[in-house]
Amino acid sequence: MILTIYSLFRIKKSEIIDLIQAAAKPKTMPKFSWVLVALSVICITAGYFMAYTANSETLGIYFFPSIFFVIVGTYFLFTQSSVLILKGLQNRKSFFYSRINMIAVSQMLYKIKENARMLFTVTMLSAVVLTATGTVYIFLQNEMSLTLSRIPQSISFVEKAGAFMM
Repeated sequence: MILTIYSLFRIKKSEIIDLIQAAAKPKTMPKFSWVLVALSVICITAGYFMAYTANSETLGIYFFPSIFFVIVGTYFLFTQSSVLILKGLQNRKSFFYSRINMIAVSQMLYKIKENARMLFTVTMLSAVVLTATGTVYIFLQNEMSLTLSRIPQSISFVEKAGAFMM
């Protein structure tokens, strides 16, 4: 939703002729930042470390920061680290100049910016779906074990006091 609102404001500021000519302009070579690559590794490590070490007392404190760190780290992982990896493949001359690798790596390098956002979105949606599914499964398993521990019989009859008074 935030990206949609951002796109609307960005398009609103642009002229129509600029929007039409944007498709014809050549794409620039994507660049990466070592700082953002390091930030992605640090954020993902910190987020998963917080999630792994959280217990019932610290869950309220670690919950939102761990989610924030994982989201930021995943975004920078796809947008920055993927460019770094493809640039590394491009710099390895023995790999780059063999067969069709030159064409494939060059095309991937130019399309990675567009695809990185889509990969990030799919990753976040998958994480939300898997987390929600796991939470519901654990909740149902916990309720089943609590029910079996409280009422171990298959069938039970519970009489309320004063129900059969004449």
